[in-house]
Amino acid sequence: MNQRVIQSLYRLIPNDKQLKNIGLLAGSTVIGQVFLVLTSPIISRLYSQAELGMFGLVTAFSSIVSVAITLKYELAIVSAKTEQDAIDLMVFSIFFSVIFSLFSGTGLFFLIFYNLFNFGAVPYYLIPIILLLNVAISISFVFRYWFTRKEMFGIVGKINLWQGFGRGIGQIVLSPFSGAGLILGETFGRNLGFTLSWKESNINKHIHDTLLRKNEALKTLKQYKAFPMFVLPSSIIDITSIMMPLPIISGLYGLEAAGLYSLAQRVMTVPLSLVGSSVADVFHSQIADLQRSEPQKIMPAFWVMTRSLTFVGIIPAVILSLLGEPIFKLVFGAHWSQSGAMVALMSPWMLAQFIVSPISRIVLISNKQGVKLFYDITAFIIILVVPYWIHQNGGSVLEALFWLSLCKALSYVLYFLIVWGQARQISLGRIG
Repeated sequence: MNQRVIQSLYRLIPNDKQLKNIGLLAGSTVIGQVFLVLTSPIISRLYSQAELGMFGLVTAFSSIVSVAITLKYELAIVSAKTEQDAIDLMVFSIFFSVIFSLFSGTGLFFLIFYNLFNFGAVPYYLIPIILLLNVAISISFVFRYWFTRKEMFGIVGKINLWQGFGRGIGQIVLSPFSGAGLILGETFGRNLGFTLSWKESNINKHIHDTLLRKNEALKTLKQYKAFPMFVLPSSIIDITSIMMPLPIISGLYGLEAAGLYSLAQRVMTVPLSLVGSSVADVFHSQIADLQRSEPQKIMPAFWVMTRSLTFVGIIPAVILSLLGEPIFKLVFGAHWSQSGAMVALMSPWMLAQFIVSPISRIVLISNKQGVKLFYDITAFIIILVVPYWIHQNGGSVLEALFWLSLCKALSYVLYFLIVWGQARQISLGRIG
């Protein structure tokens, strides 16, 4: 019996190369994020709930903007047909990131001026810092996909590690600046990763070469136009669905409620999503390679990864769902116990996201990105409608999170079925 159990668990483990790559990425990410989480009890005592709420609003804004300003060409880097195509896509993604980040400043000024979602709490002098944060986040992702294509997972892991340390230390050291210290610390940490990425990518040479052959490079953009046409709106809706709960909570229940949610997000969703993204990068590279050489092996790889993610994610999800509130009360203080209650309610949602998001990279190598766009629109409507409906009917923020978590978990089940269908079609050679 014990032997059967051991064999069953062994089948959940990916092949040696894949396991090594995941270990490089996830291991360094875990160390960086554990450090970030370990600083949270200090952060919760240095900053107020309202200040953490303001930081959460800025984080939501930067997360959405950083996804949009590259036009999502960076997602094509891993599966680009040629090395030159990948270089062109990387260079143009960086260029778009800088240009469109400047335009995003207008939107941020508008949010602050009209105090939408309580953005009026953000000082105007932080706008240039936030724009720098947007650029650092977006370009770091561009380099991440480049290193993923090159299978330089050790570099990606090092970047994750430095970002985690930089963000945590920066926010503690800069606490005398009140709420602005959180934003300044975040920007400092993100730029550590950005600087390291720039150095390791040999990007200066690639930019020079691409400019010399800009007409041919522009043809590359046209070749991969499906990404700005379909993946861009889909990605914007996707990240907005993830980040919008905090601004919505801020608008409906106030900045302090948003601060409570922000701490819950910092402790739970950030580590899960970043470890998941490390797994996703390795899976993306593997699936892109299989599509080019052995598409019939995609379905077995899909199921191995699904089982592995379920096995890894379910244990912490169950613990937090049962003990979230007492853990937060003990670690962060009694006035943060409601953040623990939020974590408990969000566990099914976060578990579903942890399992489905990495394997959804399959959609990026298919020619059916429009299907994902339809799903993302549906998921976005859930984010907008559910909390508002609960609030209008006199429900508390915890009730709103309960129903939102349930609906989001069910939407990820639907998304899983879509991804499974795409994987099956590619495996049968009907897509590609």
